[in-house]
Amino acid sequence: MARFLSFFSRFPSPHIVRGGTHGSVTDLASLVQRLVTFKLGRSTRGYKDLRLRPLIRPHQNRKMSKMLLSSTTLLTLVALFGQGHSAASPANVSMPTQNVYEKGPAITSNFPDPCIVNYGGTYHVFATKTQIAANETINIQIATSLDFQEWTLLVGDEGAQVDALPNPPAWVDQSMPNTWAPDIVELNDGTFVMYFSAATKKQPRHHCIGTATAPKIVGPYTPTADPLFCPLDEGGAIDAAGFRDWGQRDFQLKLSSPKESDGGAGGQRYVVYKVDGNSLGSNKPTPLRLQAVGLDGMTPTGPTYTLLDNQGASDSGVVEAPSLVKSANGTYVLFFSSGNYGDSTYTVSYATSNSLFGNFTRQPVLLKTGSDDLYSPGGLDILYDAKHVVFHADEGTTPKVRQLYVGEVQIVGDQVLI
Repeated sequence: MARFLSFFSRFPSPHIVRGGTHGSVTDLASLVQRLVTFKLGRSTRGYKDLRLRPLIRPHQNRKMSKMLLSSTTLLTLVALFGQGHSAASPANVSMPTQNVYEKGPAITSNFPDPCIVNYGGTYHVFATKTQIAANETINIQIATSLDFQEWTLLVGDEGAQVDALPNPPAWVDQSMPNTWAPDIVELNDGTFVMYFSAATKKQPRHHCIGTATAPKIVGPYTPTADPLFCPLDEGGAIDAAGFRDWGQRDFQLKLSSPKESDGGAGGQRYVVYKVDGNSLGSNKPTPLRLQAVGLDGMTPTGPTYTLLDNQGASDSGVVEAPSLVKSANGTYVLFFSSGNYGDSTYTVSYATSNSLFGNFTRQPVLLKTGSDDLYSPGGLDILYDAKHVVFHADEGTTPKVRQLYVGEVQIVGDQVLI
């Protein structure tokens, strides 16, 4: 390796593709050296489809072209067969030698179906209801972190855990609201909208998706009168998540200011959600649908699109918990869970597309029982930066307590590395 690095650095500096920027051969040599020195002993899942292609400029000769190709081949082989933790990424994102989630749960109490927002330099994660006492339930939980490492449940001035949605709307079954899977978006005016699922008073075994608003990210959120999505004839709806489809220029501006939330001007707003067909019984459709909404985040506009549906037995008849992100190269990545959240069949998977409105291609399972001692991982949500993720899992062998895990991913073409 040392002879290779020494030989390669003697040549001028042609350029290689590296996430829309360009690096010299010296950069490549340095990158190879870093890859070789990573020692983690983790699986190389996801690397088999990694393709690194050199960009040869017209004025460069064939000899240099062959040398660049050779260097790229070596780099790919290092990623495939060495003990490197991560390969070179088109997004040029540096992965830690140990992912955050491998260190154990960020919140050890029950904290399922999390969503993540970065606002004012603080990470906020919201989660499904939890019972904290015999007659006391928190409808929507909140945890915060300044560094994405240390997390704390949000408590009020009197030391009690904060409930972001203390008063569910009238259409909800008040005896057992079962408020699930919140998601928070910031509007252009700096206010916030929460999407949440709750059991309906009309048919308590089925959920619908409601909305609530607040001037501050931590709430309390005031619900709107009527649900946003409520297809009870199809089993209801759950697991709504907001998505902002920025143009490339606006998106690059957002990536340059990572401490901002997903607010600000530009980009069509959407909501992706699950039709809860399995609440009607087995072998029912559970499509993941996409709906454009207005600037208020709550008014549907235009047609509804189906992005994905379950494939029967291989999904245990369920796909759910969608979360959409657009990578730096313009690839749309749809994360989702399938299987039964209460047992070892539950997984985190993803699908990719060059179009937002369909033709999503499934990729390999990202997380499953046994991945780094996780049990029943699911409900993954990703920040707009296409890097920071949160999900729930259990360290033990039963999902009695779905704990919060946080981590980082790389999106390399149509592959996600974690």
